[in-house]
Amino acid sequence: MFNLYLFNEVLFNIDVPFSGFHVILDGQYITESTEINRAYIIGRDQYGNPVYGTASEAGEIALVGERLDFQQELAIPTEAKAGDVASAILSKMRLTTKRGVILIPPNCGQELFDVVEITDSGANQSATKFRVVGIGFEFNPREARYEHRLILGAP
Repeated sequence: MFNLYLFNEVLFNIDVPFSGFHVILDGQYITESTEINRAYIIGRDQYGNPVYGTASEAGEIALVGERLDFQQELAIPTEAKAGDVASAILSKMRLTTKRGVILIPPNCGQELFDVVEITDSGANQSATKFRVVGIGFEFNPREARYEHRLILGAP
């Protein structure tokens, strides 16, 4: 069970040096620019006239220039809905910009879609927020050790 009002709140602090937080055994992180930073959607209203909607990420455009994507979605009947679809496309792109994988000791409280805050000074991560998008529970028989592998995405 989760609380919808606290969906983006940090639930766990994960830290490399042992300081009362959860410990990271291994971690890999990457931050990239999005493939698309401006979306332009073309729809059609009930009379057959075109409707348009657009959304953009100004910060990304300032960093890397405009990366435009046109899509024709004839089932979209209004400009407001076309704008919503354009915003949704950019939101989906934003989810893939920040990723990572960490290996931690078993944490039975960890759940999918939890927001975690990671401090890993060796990897230049200081209180960086991620969302857990995948969980793997592994047993290493040679070391007789259980480990959680958390796949991380943008919060």
